[in-house]
Formats: sequence, structure tokens, C-alpha cells
Amino acid sequence: MGRYLPLLLLACAFGYTLGRIVSLYEERYDTTMTLQPDMRESIPVVEIRGVEEGKLVGEIKGDARVFLGNQQIFTDANGSFAVSAETLLINDVWVSIPDGAKFVASKRGTKYYSIDSSGGQRIVPENRVYFESKEEAQKQGYVR
Repeated sequence: MGRYLPLLLLACAFGYTLGRIVSLYEERYDTTMTLQPDMRESIPVVEIRGVEEGKLVGEIKGDARVFLGNQQIFTDANGSFAVSAETLLINDVWVSIPDGAKFVASKRGTKYYSIDSSGGQRIVPENRVYFESKEEAQKQGYVR
């Protein structure tokens, strides 16, 4: 213990000095805060929580008008809403068909289809290959 005594005294002196510096710093700077009410104009907020059981649910805070498609969303007395999410759940896919194309095939498949057939309409747009005639499709190795 005797040989650690100077080290212990030095640690105590350092701790005391550091504590005094911190307390003097705190005395010099007043760190008290005063809370004041927020006087800024409120901002309308629309919070969408998600889709639950086929309904879009959320809350409207403030004076905001919200539309889903062409349908305006109205809230209950608490500002909450639950409306059919059918508009959001429809996946419309628009595909540009080159002029003169009458047949389509998939890059990954072996068959070709008429553009307006159900088989042709099921082909993912990025995999489509178009042909003007059956003969052109067959030359590329596709079968009916």
C-alpha cells in the first residue's frame, strides 16, 4: 500500500481539481431553461398508418383536404379516417406496342401469341419481343 500512496494522493488531487473546474464553469453559465408555448402557426399534417383489412387508415391534423383518386377523404370527430384502399391496390400496366406488331413472345419463352390474346397480355413488358407476322416469329425459333 505504501508505494501506491503517492499515486492515490495524485488521483484524489486531480479529481478534486477537475470537480472544482466543472463547478466553477456551471456557476459562471446559467443553464436553466424557460419553456414557452409554441406560438407558430400550426402546419396541416396527414399521417397515413397503412392499409388494414383493405382500408387505408390514418389521421388528418389541421386544416387539410386529402383526396384518394377523385374521392375526398373525410375524418371522424378525432381526425381519423379509414377509406377503401381499392384505388391504391389496382395495378394498371400500360404497354406501348410498336406499329405493325401483331404477335408477341417472351424473351424467356418458346411460344408466340397474338397481341390481344390472354397469353400475350400476361407477358411482362420488359421481356416482350414483337413480330409483324407468324413467319417472322417462327424464324426466330418461336412456336405457336
